[in-house]
Amino acid sequence: MPDKSVKKYKRIAETFAAHRGSDNAATVTVREVEAWLDAMQDEAGVSNRTIADRLVAIGTIINWGKKQRDHRDTMAQAETVSGRVELPSYMEKPADETSYTMEEARSVLLAARREDDTSKRWLPWLCLYAGLRISEANTLRKSDFFQAEGLWFFKVTSAGKRSLKTTNSERRIPVHPALEGEGFLAWVEAAPQGQLFRDGATSLIGRWVRGKTVGLVRPGVAPNHGLRHLFVGLCRRYGLEGSAAEYLAGHSSQTVHAKYGSSDVMLPGLATELRKIESLFARPNGG
Repeated sequence: MPDKSVKKYKRIAETFAAHRGSDNAATVTVREVEAWLDAMQDEAGVSNRTIADRLVAIGTIINWGKKQRDHRDTMAQAETVSGRVELPSYMEKPADETSYTMEEARSVLLAARREDDTSKRWLPWLCLYAGLRISEANTLRKSDFFQAEGLWFFKVTSAGKRSLKTTNSERRIPVHPALEGEGFLAWVEAAPQGQLFRDGATSLIGRWVRGKTVGLVRPGVAPNHGLRHLFVGLCRRYGLEGSAAEYLAGHSSQTVHAKYGSSDVMLPGLATELRKIESLFARPNGG
């Protein structure tokens, strides 16, 4: 498990242990978890979604302990939490509230063109034209880029202790012509080996978008994820084949994932689908 995920589970477990007054996982009960749920709902500023995520994490830890050879006898008395505690409900925000508009995206990408900071320069373009989550874009390495039948692609992978949202988030993405036209591939080729961008992109890009440089302050819009939401919308706008769009966004089923991820022979077709998405504006040289 990536270090980032370990830290997340450890932080949630320590918070729950402090609430119940014990770090002995073998004595956890459903009533204790429900009492923690009630306490969190009484606490200002904690959303139902955050509460649900924390409860799921505790259930995952308990289930893991029960399955481990070294712990299952000790953990036998711990009550199973998963599926027994009713999670608080929450509604996802509509995509049009969190997604960038076309004009907002243009303003962000134009501002990125003027940046010397490589994270600000390239990460917004990757989130839009590759549909990446900011965490996926931020951890790209030079070695992730490769060619197939004369076309450039890159891997979104958990290799090297990188964290992905789901197993189907691992995928291979064509480099969009808009990225190539901006000089992104030339920049990657000139970059040293290793991670292309420094850590901390989520807060960095968020502050930059909200700050004076870009000044995008519309309530509800997600500074990072909004570009990915727009990518999904552009897939529909330009008629990308359904399974290809699902795969590119990392939303695919296991069947779709196996179709595109199992063989290089599918990659040129995937590139053809991605090229259906038109550039938001002309390249700097007018091409």
